[in-house]
Amino acid sequence: EEIQNLTSQNANLNEEKEQQTTQLQNKAEQIANLQTQQTQLQTEHETRVQELNTQMDLIVEDLASIKECKCWIYTKPIRDLKKIFGE
Repeated sequence: EEIQNLTSQNANLNEEKEQQTTQLQNKAEQIANLQTQQTQLQTEHETRVQELNTQMDLIVEDLASIKECKCWIYTKPIRDLKKIFGE
């Protein structure tokens, strides 16, 4: 009878061990999936930051071109008058 109890306990422990192993494997897969998602998000973030930096550079270049263009230079006195008379 004691042998049967021990055998039964052993079988229960083996089953519990298998369940825990399965749970650990599932958690390892979840961790791997989350790490993949994190890498993708970091890549997307870096790409967006680069795109924004490029857009900012283009805007700065455009503003510099506008400031240097002849129409901006020729209209400067008018803009100065507007500042003086407060329109």
